[in-house]
Formats: sequence, C-alpha cells, structure tokens
Amino acid sequence: MSNEQTLRYCRKLGWLPAVVERRLPRGFTTVDLYGFADVVAVGDDRLGVLFIQCTSKGNIASRIKKITSDTRRKLNKQTGQIETVPNDIKANALRVLASGNRIEVWGWYQKGGKGSRWQVQRVEILAAGLSLIPYEEDKAE
Repeated sequence: MSNEQTLRYCRKLGWLPAVVERRLPRGFTTVDLYGFADVVAVGDDRLGVLFIQCTSKGNIASRIKKITSDTRRKLNKQTGQIETVPNDIKANALRVLASGNRIEVWGWYQKGGKGSRWQVQRVEILAAGLSLIPYEEDKAE
C-alpha cells in the first residue's frame, strides 16, 4: 500500500516516480533496488534521483538500520545458520549518495486512526557519517 501512496504523493509534488522493487516469481518476496529502494523519483526542484524506502511510520527505525548498519544478519543456506556479514546495502547506499543522489525513508500513517488522512514522515539519509535529517511531517492527501 505505501508504494501507491508514495507514487501519488510524488506526482502531487510534480515529480516523476517509478516503482523499482520487484516481486520474485512464485512467491510473495519482493526485492528492493540496491537492497533499500522501493521507489525512485526525479523532479525539477532538485538535482539527482531520490531513492525512497517506503514503510509504515512504526518501521522507520528498522529501515534506517537496514541501510546504515555496518553489519547485517543473513541466513547461510548451506548450514542453516544465521551469520553476521558486512552490510552490502550500506555500501550500495553510499555509492548512490556519492553519485549526487538522495535517499529518504518514508513512513506512512493515519493520524487519528482508520478513515483519516494519510500522512508521511520523511527522513533523509546523508553520506556524511550517514547522518539523519528528519523533515517536518507532510500531509499527503
């Protein structure tokens, strides 16, 4: 659902968005572009491409951790054991940022519960120490 909301909101801002995550055949697993991007968008108001990780507001911290952590846990399919490995997602994010692009995590929520307007909390991830810059909460609809 959050991809649809993100596309609508990007278009409302005058940006050109596209979904870049893909669903694996014969399953319900999706794969994000570079391990973190669900949607990309370009607009006349900023240079570069905006890479967006879409989620719910309650999952913002876990998505930020996925992108910024030095290590991550991964299942070793041969042994069946969980291993700690270097976070290639962080390396991908740094390359995206070094190329003049931006990364944001967008957390969607309904303030006031079901039936109320959808709103988004946006957090930008920066290469300089992978700093986080919270935006003011935006009203999407």
